Amino acid sequence: MAPQESDGYFFTNDLLMHRKYLPEEHNGTRFVDRIVVPESYRNEILRVGHTIPLSGHMGSKKTVERITAHFFWPGLSFDVRKYCATCPQCQVVARKLKSKRAPLRPVDIVTEPFKKIAIDIVGELPRTTTGYRYILTIVDYATRYPEAIPLRSTSSKAVADALIQYFSRVGIPDKIVSDQGSNFMSKLMAQLYEQLGITKIKTSVYHPQANGLVERFNGTLKSMLRKFVRERVQTWDKYLPYLLFASREVPCESTGYSPFELLYGRTIPLETSTIEKSAFISTEGLYEFLVMPFGMKTPPASLQRKMSEEVLQGLDFADAYIDVEVDTPTSFLQHLVEPQRVLQRLRECKLNPRSSKCKIAMSTVDFVGDRHSFGSSH
Repeated sequence: MAPQESDGYFFTNDLLMHRKYLPEEHNGTRFVDRIVVPESYRNEILRVGHTIPLSGHMGSKKTVERITAHFFWPGLSFDVRKYCATCPQCQVVARKLKSKRAPLRPVDIVTEPFKKIAIDIVGELPRTTTGYRYILTIVDYATRYPEAIPLRSTSSKAVADALIQYFSRVGIPDKIVSDQGSNFMSKLMAQLYEQLGITKIKTSVYHPQANGLVERFNGTLKSMLRKFVRERVQTWDKYLPYLLFASREVPCESTGYSPFELLYGRTIPLETSTIEKSAFISTEGLYEFLVMPFGMKTPPASLQRKMSEEVLQGLDFADAYIDVEVDTPTSFLQHLVEPQRVLQRLRECKLNPRSSKCKIAMSTVDFVGDRHSFGSSH
């Protein structure tokens, strides 16, 4: 027997779903619908959510967040903790801390991506077949978006070349935080910062907590590398794209969102049906996209505002919605005249209606939950 609907369970397209209500609105909605996984498939979901390279062997909390974004079953959190606690790779390389330490926190808050970044060097690592021995790690303060660039040496020139490649993709930051390593404090790096107008922020000697943002990522990255390349130490550079995917895809505890979502305004979907809404409701009650979808040039809220304030101004018989105008006349004769006025106003504003999407001379129209007819809506 299917669980009661009051428990959050329901059927859609012959799939048993579970609806989780969120404490705060997220991407324009207050709930998320997850597939209820049968017992025979749960181990595979746990394996995909924790063990494969794109998952990164992360801890139980991150694994729970990743799986519960799309799937659900009773006792899921307990099963995830048990699975992670018995994962052979995790047990071999798990950190053994003698005491619980306070979490490292960055000092200030940055709201614009890539205006302030933290950098560090990981290594020396086993030499790969392509000659790489080090990793330049970079983390954006605003979105926590990580980057890892393999290096053959830690010379100032190698670091500068890697940073320039990074800047060509994300732009030039205002501030860079790093330790006082000789490769970061060299004359070449000082000249690079001066030429690009970058402010250098150096941390205290022997105090990695001052650069906690990138140090935390270093620990996560090294842990994932140890789990995946134990027998393939000469190919660790091949795994970096997969491990970066895993790090960018899960929500950060400090922001509540994944770095990918904060940067691009959308989550990484598993399939078409799992794509989340990428719009939010503005203070004026209008929908605005976080990032404009492909194929759209005008934000829906901006278009609606233009239609209401310019195109349909004075035409009380017509209403503008997100991307639709609805004309509800009181008689059929009036219906013959009013669409002409709307079309004429569109031409005056240099807007071209698409005839294939226009529905004119209809007795009733079902739209946004209402049925519109001559002079009435219900």
